[in-house]
Amino acid sequence: MLPAPHQPVKVGDTVEFYKPYRFEAKDGLGWDPQAVVDQIGTATVNLTNSVQFGWGIVEKTLEVREAMELYVQPVVDALRGKMAPAAAKFCTQNAYNSVGTPGTAPTGTATYTSAKDVLIELGMPGSRIPKAVVNRRMSSAFVNGVQTLYNPTEMISKQMNQGEITNRTLGMDIYQDQSAPVVTNGIYAGTPLVNGAQSADGGNNATMTLATDGWTSTTLNRNTKFTIGSSTSATVGGVNSVHPTTRQDTGRQQVFSVTQDDVTDSGGAIAALPIAPAITPSGQYQNVTIAAPDNGIITIIGTTGATMQQGILKDPKAFGFMSVPLQKLPEGGGTKCYQSTDPLTGFSILHTQFNDGQTLNQWHRYDVLYGFYKAFPEMATVIQA
Repeated sequence: MLPAPHQPVKVGDTVEFYKPYRFEAKDGLGWDPQAVVDQIGTATVNLTNSVQFGWGIVEKTLEVREAMELYVQPVVDALRGKMAPAAAKFCTQNAYNSVGTPGTAPTGTATYTSAKDVLIELGMPGSRIPKAVVNRRMSSAFVNGVQTLYNPTEMISKQMNQGEITNRTLGMDIYQDQSAPVVTNGIYAGTPLVNGAQSADGGNNATMTLATDGWTSTTLNRNTKFTIGSSTSATVGGVNSVHPTTRQDTGRQQVFSVTQDDVTDSGGAIAALPIAPAITPSGQYQNVTIAAPDNGIITIIGTTGATMQQGILKDPKAFGFMSVPLQKLPEGGGTKCYQSTDPLTGFSILHTQFNDGQTLNQWHRYDVLYGFYKAFPEMATVIQA
């Protein structure tokens, strides 16, 4: 999580952070210096949530314990109910990888281990424990699928007793949460192709627009992900991902995310399809094997307009959350403000209370200002379900 900025931040402001440099090792002893280019990430603080309520003079006489149970905990639950789904959707829309079949919840270990394979192939240390979030349907499908396994008996027994996936399974921490999103895929038809060989600088740190054609009656959105094959095969060849240090081909096609909603074709063409990551086949920030080839076959993940349930597996550093303290109102005349910041997470909440002398009501509002950012989105994989 990014620390709160030193300067005041307003709704919609963008806060910058620096990512590590990345260099490419050369053969031989010849002098060939590489440019030191700052890779700057951004976090846009543009999300606000609020809970407001009032209580009368009778309720105010309640014990503190009762007040906490009746008011404060529901406030926290209500704010979480807004923030957690927003966080989950941000992660799935911005993840640069995808495993599984949309519409079919994984029933065994293969899809989950494949998701971890992808992260390690793209540079996550094997000793690091990635974090997964799945919904109840995905949890139940997994439990039903592995109930006939004999080992490890403790894990299987715990899952059978609880009826849900265990937290530490398959070398990952798995959390069950109904915040895991249900999204709608873009609408598409035709035979979409890359229109001319294309690439761009920046790799996983950058975005680009891709010239395409062959679409029919198409409207893509930020839930749309796709791969690029060769001009003769959708699955053989094409644009594959590479390991960030060795630059070795992972053998998997790179997954690209559409970065805007309501992207439509014009006469069958989408001349500037906004995508992430950028297609960078060489240099310091190489992330793929080749440039997008002319007439490379575009394959959308999931059927047109499909409703898709999604989980996420990610390196702990893939995405981040930034919370900014809101400005307090001037106090006095019955108005009081309390700013609370969690020292562990940096999450900040502003509590404002004010009185109504005519009705003897005391009014309360709890407000938060926050944003999400993608630090290493290549270290995250959508688990389709």
